[in-house]
Amino acid sequence: MLQPSSFTEPAIDSRPTPTSLRWNPHSRLLELYKLIVGKEEKEPYFQLFEGCAVTNQTPARVYLDYPKAPKKGSYPCQYPWGCSGKQTVFTRPADLDRHYKNVHASPDQKDSFPCDYAPCGRHLDPFTRKDHYRDHLRDYHKEDLGCAKMPKKLGRKVGPAEQAAWLSERKVSRRWWRCARCLVRRQVQVDGWECPNCKSSCEQDRIDARLKKQQHQKAMVVDPTEPDDEVGYQTASSVTTTVPSTAADPSTYYECGTCREYSGWVYDGIGEWNECPDCTTRVAEASYPVDDYYQ
Repeated sequence: MLQPSSFTEPAIDSRPTPTSLRWNPHSRLLELYKLIVGKEEKEPYFQLFEGCAVTNQTPARVYLDYPKAPKKGSYPCQYPWGCSGKQTVFTRPADLDRHYKNVHASPDQKDSFPCDYAPCGRHLDPFTRKDHYRDHLRDYHKEDLGCAKMPKKLGRKVGPAEQAAWLSERKVSRRWWRCARCLVRRQVQVDGWECPNCKSSCEQDRIDARLKKQQHQKAMVVDPTEPDDEVGYQTASSVTTTVPSTAADPSTYYECGTCREYSGWVYDGIGEWNECPDCTTRVAEASYPVDDYYQ
């Protein structure tokens, strides 16, 4: 007769994987799971959907298999039975995690960085990488994020002249600045010069550029209906125009609230760009080009 001490509990796999569970290739059991990336766990895992039965074949959590022949500086995608992405091997764990999130995870986990300029095509076609969104803001919308860059083939660093030329091309609003870390617009009158989200401060040269614009504004008449928290990307019908006084020199400075981001042009929302109605009227009265407002 067997003694009770002769019985042992079956071994419990603390890290079950598709291979250890002996799932068949392209098994539909994977459809019972949701890939979780970037939570408290250090590695991605499959979580069994609520309502599905936990069995020896379908544990509550299933991990990805480890690479068979790991190499230093090489992090291959281990999604079961092949990867559908264009790139499958990465040089950093962070890049591999981003790949899992944006290629294999559910839509609610994907990184999304829509451009906050409503007329921009990337407003409805978000970036999946923050650094790409930052480059877009700097290079396409000409925001003062980062600094000038020299082509690698020139083999030298940016000089004072190149940096000054780059800064002169930037579009700067006296009312808001963008946090270089979290890429959120911050209103000067509300947030000051520190981002309340990540506690990053606006760089001094960017502050100086906005203070200079504010000094220009002192000699101008402001429409009293203009919202104090204007963020620079409303439609033409929701903003007003800042008009210089007749006593001020019109060639010194002008900032149109309607077409601020696209000098002299406004988007009608159905695929057409039209001349800014405010600037067109002002040009007719002042008899000088629209582009002169932005010099």
